[in-house]
Amino acid sequence: SRNSLIAFCGLSLLFFLMTFISQLNGVRVGLMLLLLLLIRKIPSNLSIKVRIVFLFIFIYGIYGIYIGLLYQTPNPFLYVTIYCVYPCFFFFFSLFLIKNNYFIKVVQVIFVAHFFIVGYDLLYAWGFFVGIDIPNIYTVEIPFSIYSDSSRMNFVNLNTLTFTTPILFLLLLAKYEFKIPSIFQSLVMLSTFFLSIISGRRSVMLMMIVLPVVPFVFSGFFSKKIKTTIVKSTFFFILILIVVFFKVNSENPELIKGYSEVFLNAFDSDKEPIKFAQKTMLIERFMEKPIFGYGSGAFFFEPSPGRALYMNQFELSYHYKLASTGIIGFVIIVGAYLWIFFYGLYVAKRKNDVLFLSFLMGLFFMLVADATNPVLCSFDLIWPIYLCLARINYWEVNKEDIKSDVLIS
Repeated sequence: SRNSLIAFCGLSLLFFLMTFISQLNGVRVGLMLLLLLLIRKIPSNLSIKVRIVFLFIFIYGIYGIYIGLLYQTPNPFLYVTIYCVYPCFFFFFSLFLIKNNYFIKVVQVIFVAHFFIVGYDLLYAWGFFVGIDIPNIYTVEIPFSIYSDSSRMNFVNLNTLTFTTPILFLLLLAKYEFKIPSIFQSLVMLSTFFLSIISGRRSVMLMMIVLPVVPFVFSGFFSKKIKTTIVKSTFFFILILIVVFFKVNSENPELIKGYSEVFLNAFDSDKEPIKFAQKTMLIERFMEKPIFGYGSGAFFFEPSPGRALYMNQFELSYHYKLASTGIIGFVIIVGAYLWIFFYGLYVAKRKNDVLFLSFLMGLFFMLVADATNPVLCSFDLIWPIYLCLARINYWEVNKEDIKSDVLIS
């Protein structure tokens, strides 16, 4: 049927966004055009609150362009797609997620994409270790490197795990049913933890360290029955990690020391001079024009010990937002993101919605990662924001209580 074909195209597009970041653009454009051709009637069920958030994101994009044109920056339209064009597409995306089973389908695709990423990345690493040539399906020139006491994986798809891992971890602990066997989910989560270590990616490693604490922080969201289940599952998960840690440490302590240094070096200005140089420079530029900023597309010089180049894209995305759009722009865009998160928490608690809580946990880690890696500055990685907005809209337009299959209690 037409609806089935629309769902297939939409879910396929979501899969490609997660697994093949900045690749297969022809396939994705084709799916988007096919969606436009198939959709005959656009629902008019977007709540006022969600419309206002979309408007603020759009206003931020226009504001950055206006200031950029005013100060004649080299590329004032640098982020026009991120803040003006793509939100229009996700605006329609939010309109069609009007039933809970649609969100279940999205979670199933999230799991399949997560499994694909973890499975392929571990397979590639295994092939590297044993000397078997695994085809590189991505455009990264050096996908995996091994050092004396650590390793580094450069696949961009690891950024997707920053959002998907918290979702699947929380749903596993809460025994949320989305038609994937729990034992399979558990194996995928353990594999994800192993991948996070050998990847050498600090944001992913930090996520796996913090993740077991999340259920305790948000214990007030759960009933006593579910809380007991989550606590037991979390302790069991932590116990397995502790056993693995001491086993590896007893046989190869240098390996543990090496990966620990990889993580801790992120906080050492001598070991990571580039980001610290960026921070100092961007704060100085912000202080020059603190209210309005320099405008979108502004070039700033990254001094030594950084790369000593003029650039308009930096790892420290929040600092760059401050320098380029000033306090006004920063408050608009960060305020929109924070409203989605905190209002989403309010809705999730009020509606006893563990599924939405898992989305918000994924969004939280994306917002944290965005501080040192601009993950929310591409079409492939901004969709979590609009998935959370779609869930808010779902509850705003469906005032009745949710069904038992999505209850936390």
